[in-house]
Amino acid sequence: MMITVQKSLFENQTTIIQMISSGMPLKKVLHFIVNSIENSCNPFSLYGSIMLYNPKLNQLGETVSSSLPTNFIKSMEPVEVSPYGGSCGAAAFLKQPVIVSDIENNPILEKYRNSAIVHGFRACFSFPLLSSKNELLGTIAFYSRELGNPDEKTLNAVHYYSELASLTIENSNSTT
Repeated sequence: MMITVQKSLFENQTTIIQMISSGMPLKKVLHFIVNSIENSCNPFSLYGSIMLYNPKLNQLGETVSSSLPTNFIKSMEPVEVSPYGGSCGAAAFLKQPVIVSDIENNPILEKYRNSAIVHGFRACFSFPLLSSKNELLGTIAFYSRELGNPDEKTLNAVHYYSELASLTIENSNSTT
């Protein structure tokens, strides 16, 4: 099982690097990254997204996701970068992962709780996406329909892919 996961990560890393070097549009590469995590962490039924950071407004927006309902995304955007900006806003503010094992009872999700629950989400976690200079680029987040924390395999995969997402965004920012 671990060999399969490592092989999948290596194959996806190669694809992502090829996508970046060929000049593929940023959002296509980010979609591939989110989908890769969702597929590698199945059967955990994770629903992922990447939100890009707007430094002028100190907000997260421009959500990239294939699996989150459009109404859910619209109800969240924009996300304030603050300790109470949901898991993404808090992860961006703290520049460290934020894990919420129970959306219904966690104060950092107060503003987004109702929308998450209506869409069937019970837990979530977010990682900040940071540049090589430790500057905020965005966040990567995953939602689950089950209460609880992600397992170590899932956290490791998200950490790995968050590094690739950061590289992708930083590369895109340097060429625009």
